[in-house]
Amino acid sequence: DPMFTSLLALERRFVKRDQMILHCAYMEYQGEAVLFSAPSETGKTTQANLWEKYRGSRTVNGDRSLLGKIGGRWMAQGWPVCGTSEVCNNETIPIKAVVMLSQAKENRAERLTPGCAFPLLYSQITVNKWNAADHIHTLDLIEDFLSRVPVFYLECTISEGAVRCLEKLIFDSYGKMG
Repeated sequence: DPMFTSLLALERRFVKRDQMILHCAYMEYQGEAVLFSAPSETGKTTQANLWEKYRGSRTVNGDRSLLGKIGGRWMAQGWPVCGTSEVCNNETIPIKAVVMLSQAKENRAERLTPGCAFPLLYSQITVNKWNAADHIHTLDLIEDFLSRVPVFYLECTISEGAVRCLEKLIFDSYGKMG
């Protein structure tokens, strides 16, 4: 579709401005962004909706976020594509964490090392692999991002237990450190 093709062409411009497009549901909680990322149909929007229901968060975008640094801090920024959620607001919020998701029968979360997080994050970022310079620059941006933003892995159910599991790890442990 012409809109998608146009947005893909923008990716090349954003990389030159040290920005990346992440496939994620982007929510705001306590003034910071938490980004749920995974392949389509994994439950990104579902997890964001659980946080709205049980913790009063707010979904800013249900499908993509533009990541970029402002004042040295990585920020989640609005993006005009909302996917099936039909939620896409143009807001910029500092990123607290990225959560890579997978469906499971029990809830389990862990903080990933940058080395473990890199391939998961890379797989969900729009990358022009045919342009070597832009591709290498994107790899550098991901490396910088991972040195500044924690990435967690959440195996989850569709339940408040998934929210509690992640909240304990991000906001009880990391929140006190960061």
